[in-house]
Amino acid sequence: MKFKTAVGFFAVVIVLAVLGGGAVYLSMHYQQKQAVEKLTLAEALLAKKEYEGAVKQLEELHTKYGKMAFDAKVTALLAEALFHQGAYEEVREYSDEILEKYPRSAYVGQAMYLKGKSLMEEGQNVGEAKTLFKDVVDRFPEDEVADRAMYGLAEIARKRGNLVEAKEYLDRLLETHPDTLVRGEVETLLGEVNIKILFSRQTVNGDIIYTVEAGDSIYKLARQQNVSQELLLRSNQIRDPLLLGVGQRLKIPKCDFSIVVDKSDNTLTLYSGETFFKKYPVRTGEYDFQTPVGEYVIENKKKDPEWYNPRDHKRYPPGHPENELGTRWMSFYRDQLGIHGTIHPDTIGQYASFGCVGMLKEDVEELFDIVPLKTPLKIIGETKAEGQI
Repeated sequence: MKFKTAVGFFAVVIVLAVLGGGAVYLSMHYQQKQAVEKLTLAEALLAKKEYEGAVKQLEELHTKYGKMAFDAKVTALLAEALFHQGAYEEVREYSDEILEKYPRSAYVGQAMYLKGKSLMEEGQNVGEAKTLFKDVVDRFPEDEVADRAMYGLAEIARKRGNLVEAKEYLDRLLETHPDTLVRGEVETLLGEVNIKILFSRQTVNGDIIYTVEAGDSIYKLARQQNVSQELLLRSNQIRDPLLLGVGQRLKIPKCDFSIVVDKSDNTLTLYSGETFFKKYPVRTGEYDFQTPVGEYVIENKKKDPEWYNPRDHKRYPPGHPENELGTRWMSFYRDQLGIHGTIHPDTIGQYASFGCVGMLKEDVEELFDIVPLKTPLKIIGETKAEGQI
């Protein structure tokens, strides 16, 4: 009888243990499901740039479910969301947590980048930020975060006035990772840096320093060196070309420029050799007057051009409020089609011209000064539809 009682007792214990274990399992499974749902919601909020809601979900996950397998991811996402809110000190706290607790996780590169970016944004210890960015590039060269770190290095160099260094980082990034997700940001910053270098006395590969001799003139040197007169004047900060003196040292920029206009997204890209130089938004021909695809050259350049309206057959003199050409004209098709400014800047990005390529006033004046006659021009892409893209 005692034996049967003992057996029964142990059977009850086993059943209770099984039931208890099952309850624990069910509880853990439920918690896991809840955590996954919150993480999915937080990622969706991040994607929609609703950072306050994302932070709320992620902080709860981090506090309540911190021991789960995806805690490193939660911490990294939390640091990212807080960065977008400008909470830089907290960003560094969570980044350090990843580096200390999860040194082998897939989020180490992101933690290093966010820590460096937060330091840079605050202007605190930019040297440490630069070191962190370099470490990310060296340790995770194929990761997307390395592209962002490289861009960060270029930003630091630009802010410190090291334009050539910034250009080297950006050129390298486009060369090694042409499909980078930050390409738009890289092109914008690189265009800015390239223009500042070009219109300064600073030289880069291919530029030469020339000593003026007797008989030289800006017109003569521009023609000999295949650069525009305007570029020679701006690069050397010369206001009066008649005051050129013998022995004066001039920067002669290397000019191997070409232009590509893409009608599919209404952009004009300037290249130096095979290398990206700057991208501009433009407008191209409306549906019944499409800008012709093909290969051309800049045939003629005029400041303050007259405009002949093909619709009303009237001529509008330079400076007239209805002169659609604005302040600059660069023809590429028998002086009938060209690149020019516009008195309607709101049409940039649209299909809204008679076949010409229209630009913002400041952009067309800049391009006019850069490119010499005979600059190659290629027009590609298709007009997507009538009206705006």
